[in-house]
Amino acid sequence: MSDYSITILEYGVQIGFSNAMVFSGYHGDGERTNVTYTFNVLQNEDGIILVDTGYDNRSEENQALADGVNLTNYQSPAKVLEKIGVKPEDIKHVILTHAHWDHMGGISLFPNATFYLQADEITSWIKTMCLPKEYDILKASISCTDLENCVGLIRDRRLVLLDGDVDNLFPGIHIRVARDGHSFASSIVVVESHGKKYVMVGDCAYVKANVTGGRGDGVSMPNGFAVGSAYNAVCTLQDILKYADGKIENVLIGHEVGTWDQYESIQTEDGLHVAYVEK
Repeated sequence: MSDYSITILEYGVQIGFSNAMVFSGYHGDGERTNVTYTFNVLQNEDGIILVDTGYDNRSEENQALADGVNLTNYQSPAKVLEKIGVKPEDIKHVILTHAHWDHMGGISLFPNATFYLQADEITSWIKTMCLPKEYDILKASISCTDLENCVGLIRDRRLVLLDGDVDNLFPGIHIRVARDGHSFASSIVVVESHGKKYVMVGDCAYVKANVTGGRGDGVSMPNGFAVGSAYNAVCTLQDILKYADGKIENVLIGHEVGTWDQYESIQTEDGLHVAYVEK
């Protein structure tokens, strides 16, 4: 098995995300937390794999969702990739952790990639989006455009549906499913590289304090947007630690601004960051 380089690319910033959402109302009295928007790049001699895509602002629906959370300093993930010498056409595979707009909204940016998504994730969201308007709160992070693009991949045989846990989806890359928490069936990506296990969690956690406790006491607190239960979300947070052999420093959380201090990183002229977890 070949080791992977692991790079985290930032494509946007949200200043002042309410702690009522970051910690599901369990922590904070009006406080806010800054969050980042990122995706991960895995590279070795066999090619390039993305974990999530960010979103494409050419979609009016996706841009409206971004405006709704006051996302700022956006740069297209396709352009952000150029910072590490990668073209969108170079991407061979994309693992989608879940179907929310900021994770699956960039499908159209990667014309040569095959995409991997939990079957229960896509089918459950299609069913949910067909519910009447009284259920619309469940749909707050879903773009119909993204679902259409995802289903459209079938025509070109570029969509692979996963059924739960998968060992060695690619050498040293394993999928662990988290059901009915933040989303219906999220893929947690475990990457074995350089003698470590790195765990990429999608939005099963927004920040590391979801796992370690907003009060620093080790009591996991789920984030505030979920279609499933708090019970499932907390169990997933504890599972994430187990997948990382108990090492929170090896849990890569896509909205965590502390990433830029934890790993070797740079801030480019556009104000966005690149972190080099493994070179």
